[in-house]
Order: sequence, then C-alpha cells, then structure tokens
Amino acid sequence: MVVDWGGVLTQPVERIFHAWLARERLLETHFVAVMTDLHNQSDSILHQVERGEVSREALEREFAARLTERHDRQVEPEALLERMFAAAEVNDAMVEVLGYARNAGWRTAVLSNSWGNAYDEPLLESLVDAVLLSDRIGLRKPEPACYEFAAAALDISPDACVFVDDLRRNVRGAERVGMTALRYGENTVVTLRELIENGTTWT
Repeated sequence: MVVDWGGVLTQPVERIFHAWLARERLLETHFVAVMTDLHNQSDSILHQVERGEVSREALEREFAARLTERHDRQVEPEALLERMFAAAEVNDAMVEVLGYARNAGWRTAVLSNSWGNAYDEPLLESLVDAVLLSDRIGLRKPEPACYEFAAAALDISPDACVFVDDLRRNVRGAERVGMTALRYGENTVVTLRELIENGTTWT
C-alpha cells in the first residue's frame, strides 16, 4: 500500500491552508489562483521544487511574490511553508489502517510531493516501510516513473499495489501504471479495511 501524506495521513489540506490564510488575513480565492497557475504551468517552479531541482526558499519567494501582488501588501517569504503547514494534524484513522495493514503482512510506503518543508520523519518511519519524498527521489506525482519507483521500493509490481491520494490527478497517474488507486474520502478507511480483512494479495 502506498499513501500520500497531506490530505491522507493528515486532515484535509484545505483545512490546513484555511487556518494559515485566516491567521495572515489572506484571501482563499487569491491563494487558489496562485496554486492553480503553478500546478497547471508546465515545469513550473513548484514542479521543480517537488523534484528537488530548486530550493524551498526559491518557492517561498515565488509564493510570497505572487500573493503580495494579488493582495497589494507584503507577504513575508521567510518560513512561509512552515507557516502554511503549521496547523497540520495526523489523521488517526489512516494511521490505524496502516498499522492494521502491516500486521496483516502488507508492505507500506508514504509517497509525497514534497515542497522541501519539514515532515515528522520519526513518525513516518514508525508507520511505513518506506518514506519516499519527491524532492529526494527526484520524481513527482503524477509522473509514471514516480509510482514505479514506489512499487520497486516495496519490491512489488505496480499492478499489485493499492495507492491512496487526495488529488484526482495523482490517482489517475497511479491508475495509468496499473495500480489500484483510491481517491481519499469518507469511505476510504472502510474500503481499505475490507480489502485487508478479505485477505487480498494487494500490498
């Protein structure tokens, strides 16, 4: 089983960002516009940071500059990512599922598109067999090679792997390489438990 971090092993990222936006009195519509542009722009600085080609600080400066322009007031770039993710909390239900899966003999991994911000790595290493951060492996979702790398890290084929993510494009990317892919939602934990309890060979 391969799972995402933000929005799967944490509460929804929208909730995390809402808390930050409220603290800094920033408009959600402006933030969404900036993020949409960076996600949709071919090989944007966001994608480069996720592959470890550009520093976190460069992304923070880009975020701050774009938000400053839209809000017509200065947004401080220093420690911006830390502030953005300050409200992140662990999704206990998924933590329990991972433990249940490992006890049933499933191999597990976290596969996260990282912006270079801090993760609770001791926690992650206690939960899964492999911690795969995009800026370290040089691959990002939804690139096919990223999913193939994750499967190889668990010593399984992609078509023997269950993948869970909160973003549709990442789920589709996993499906394209043959993974059984679930978009995280209110029924995902129940679905995963059923797969494990039924003794499926998926890992």
